[in-house]
Amino acid sequence: MITQQELKQLLHYDPETGIFTWKSQNKKRPGKLGRTAGTHDEMGYVYCNIHKKKYRLHRLAWLYMTGGWPTDLVDHDDRVRDNNKWDNLKPATKLSNSKNANRSKRNKSGRTAIFRTQSAWGVNIGYENKVIHVGSYHTIEEALTARNDKYKELNYHPNHGK
Repeated sequence: MITQQELKQLLHYDPETGIFTWKSQNKKRPGKLGRTAGTHDEMGYVYCNIHKKKYRLHRLAWLYMTGGWPTDLVDHDDRVRDNNKWDNLKPATKLSNSKNANRSKRNKSGRTAIFRTQSAWGVNIGYENKVIHVGSYHTIEEALTARNDKYKELNYHPNHGK
């Protein structure tokens, strides 16, 4: 794993823009000096290769700014995976990161935790690595009320959805 010292010799990070630029020349690829570092991966994150290892830039930003690797995950507060501005990055656990996720593309109700069956609107809430079935309701409004009441009961505040 690269150290903060090595990283700062190779790259400059601008916390205001979230952009990394190359500070050193690479013998195999001359002309990198001053160029923006990073390429988008299939998930929408930006990464670069250093010493034949792939690093996502949001994790490198964490190393650059704090001097250490994140103990768990680094979350993009605005959910934009290539926005690596320092004020957009925060430490996260798998659970807290999932609260900041977009709704599933399979979601047909347009509402978080609410799904349609043949005859009703169901409510399932993912909470502390469990799925809590809240119930089934005749209308989407009843399902929304039940979901919101359960959120309050659990003191659960997802950052996304309606």
